[in-house]
Amino acid sequence: MLIEQKRRTKNLMQDELAFNCNLTRKAISNIETDKNLPSLPLLVKIANELDMNGYELLKEGCFLKDCC
Repeated sequence: MLIEQKRRTKNLMQDELAFNCNLTRKAISNIETDKNLPSLPLLVKIANELDMNGYELLKEGCFLKDCC
């Protein structure tokens, strides 16, 4: 998934991204493995931490149901 790829590119551990987004490591893991979908504000927060914008993450991450 795109979030995991971008996180790894930035050399961030799940714990670090989770801390920066006020989440648990498990929450990040669940988002990365498509077990949970983040809310829009959370998606924007994650995108910002990964040096992306929210739309880019929505589009490339295929969170929009019709894009896949």
